[in-house]
Amino acid sequence: MLKYFHKPAVKTSPTYSAGVIKLNEVLKTHPRYNDLLKLYSERESIAAEMRALPADPSAAKLTDDMENAFVDFAQQKNDMGIQIMNSNLQDEMIAKEKDLRAQIADSMKADIKKENDKYENAIVNCSLKLDNAESLRLTPDEVNNLQGEMAQLKNERAAKVNAVVGKYENYVQAELHKYYAERVKYFQGVLAQKNADNLAGVDAQQTAFKDKRDAMIKEQTDEIAERKKSYIALWKKLDDKNSEIKALRESMINDIASKASMFAVMYHLDVIYADPEDELNEIFSTDDEWDSLFDNHVVTTASVRDITSDVIKQMQDAD
Repeated sequence: MLKYFHKPAVKTSPTYSAGVIKLNEVLKTHPRYNDLLKLYSERESIAAEMRALPADPSAAKLTDDMENAFVDFAQQKNDMGIQIMNSNLQDEMIAKEKDLRAQIADSMKADIKKENDKYENAIVNCSLKLDNAESLRLTPDEVNNLQGEMAQLKNERAAKVNAVVGKYENYVQAELHKYYAERVKYFQGVLAQKNADNLAGVDAQQTAFKDKRDAMIKEQTDEIAERKKSYIALWKKLDDKNSEIKALRESMINDIASKASMFAVMYHLDVIYADPEDELNEIFSTDDEWDSLFDNHVVTTASVRDITSDVIKQMQDAD
């Protein structure tokens, strides 16, 4: 691409001719070239400082779930206490029942024997008569009567024994029920106190957590504010540096154009083109339009004069 540096308003020669400058060579010999490179280096240093600034810290948000975490933990401890209580109570009830049954074992055995003894002789007599029915010449009706009497005696004895067993079983169950109620009341009191202690601990932990979070958020807010100040200051420095670069770049371009215009007059050139081949476009790019007739390269012909060395010598002599 090509850029117009100079195009005189009035022709000085009837013969058309043009000039070309190789910008890459001219720019590197300009007395302010190193100054421009230094400005670009300084700008890169400022940009590196901006990139090195820490990212915004993410402020922790205390959600309802986080606030309830301590309460949930206290509830979990309470539930665990209930499970432990149930397990302990079950063990205690087994031990208590075993102890009660040991206490009543002898009395119940004696009462059962007493009831058995009441029916023992009568049942034995019936049994003996039935065993000797033939020798006693008992009739079938008499045998049937004896069998019915013996069955009735056994049923009465079983009922009496079951009544004795039921009496002691009811006693055991009543004592167990009473013991269970007492132990549940005791464990509930213990659990209530532990739960109150847990909730009190939760309140203290929650307060400490909120205080710590508030301090952390304040620290993060201060960091963000400080980073913002630093970023704004660096942005201003970068903007100022860009303005310096722009001013120096325009000054250098204008200086080169001024020197090139002298040779345009000297050599009676209609126009001078700037050949940007190998030029650092990032440094010397401008918004000017380029001549569409020279989109690729400058084609040097008999009518095109290279004035690069003339401009370079002019700069060197000026120094």
